[in-house]
Parts: sequence; structure tokens; C-alpha cells
Amino acid sequence: MHIAFRELAQQMGMQTTRAILIEDIDICLNFAIITKARSILYENVQTLFSDKVAAQNAVISPINGLRTLYSQKDFTNSSITGEGSEVSPYQITVQTNAIEPNTKVMLYTGFKVSYNNRTMYDCRLIENENLGQTLRDFCNRAAKDAPIVTTLGNYDQLTVNIFTGRNDMPKPSLVRVLYIREPKRVKFDEDVVANRVNCDMPTHLHAEIVETAVNYYLRSISPGSSNSNNNRNN
Repeated sequence: MHIAFRELAQQMGMQTTRAILIEDIDICLNFAIITKARSILYENVQTLFSDKVAAQNAVISPINGLRTLYSQKDFTNSSITGEGSEVSPYQITVQTNAIEPNTKVMLYTGFKVSYNNRTMYDCRLIENENLGQTLRDFCNRAAKDAPIVTTLGNYDQLTVNIFTGRNDMPKPSLVRVLYIREPKRVKFDEDVVANRVNCDMPTHLHAEIVETAVNYYLRSISPGSSNSNNNRNN
């Protein structure tokens, strides 16, 4: 990606001439990577509803664009606290910045529970403001096979409350958290190969990412760019 960047940002055939710092290329590539990831998410979270049925416009599933970033983490019985009541529901705490080594969560996509480590039930995620009326609703209230989840949290961690129905419902043996992690921040190290970090977005997006990074770089150095104007003013 560094070679392709130099070929596009410099004159063709000049990719071996180091007119651009490695650190600058990394900054541009990382900017383009996170921009592309967010763009794919934004394009595919808008769903059309007709008769309460969600319709997906794309023929090819959007999961293909971020398939390398989809992940999951299981929390076993020992990690689940609470009594299972409405006042003290079953609960897990997810460390947003340490759900897996050197990984940050970009988006949580769902929660599942299992009571016997064999059958999984999808949880319904609702706002805390609607919890009371939902639990009182005969048709929509929480049940063993239709648990309800609410979340509270901050930048560092997410607290997940799980409602499984009446107070005598069994404690889940497993809670599965589905999420999309942030793309890795690429880094090129000329001296130490072990320190290099490669792009973990799907390979078919690499050319587009490099092109976006080059455009960002060229805009930043163009005479009419805001950066150039600020430099002249200073």
C-alpha cells in the first residue's frame, strides 16, 4: 500500500524516491481506512420498513465489506452477575477498549444468550426509557426465549442488563456479544519487520483506500488547501 501510495501521489516511476515521509503515508492511510469503514456502516444501517418487515436494498450482503472486522466474545456463567429480577437483572460488563487484545469496539451489533450452551436466543435491545412499559406489555415482555437487553456505559466499558422474564427464570450459562471492531492502525517500519501493522480491511478495498489516502494527501499540500493558507497566515 505504501508503494501504491507513492506511485499515485508522486510522478509515475518515482515511487522509490522518498519525497513523502513514512509517517505521513501512515496518517493518510489510517484516515482513509476509518473513513471507508464508517462509510460502509452508514450506507447499510439505513433500512426501509414495509409492514414491519426490514428490507435490504443491497443484493450482496454488506457484511462482505467489513467481514474481517466482525467478531464476537462469550461471557460464561462466572462473568454473569445479578439475581435475574427486574430490580437486579442478570448483568455483564464489557471492557470496550479491551474486549480482545489491542482492539477497540467500533459498533455493537447484537447480543445472544444460552441456558444450556447448545441453544442460542437473540436478545432484543431497547432503550432504558422504554423498559418499564415493555416489561408490563403482555405481548412484548421479556421471556426465556425472547430476552430483553438494555445497556449503560461510557467510553471505557459497557454494562449490559439482561431480562429473561419472571424472577424464577434460570441464569444464562453464556452471553455472546457481537461487535464490529475498529480497523487496525497501519504502520510501516523500515527497520523492524515485527513492528509493521498491515491493513486488516478486505483486500478488495485496499485500492480504494489508497486512492482516498492519496486524495487526502494531495488536498493537504495543494496551494488552495486550508493547511497551506494557515501556513501562509502564520
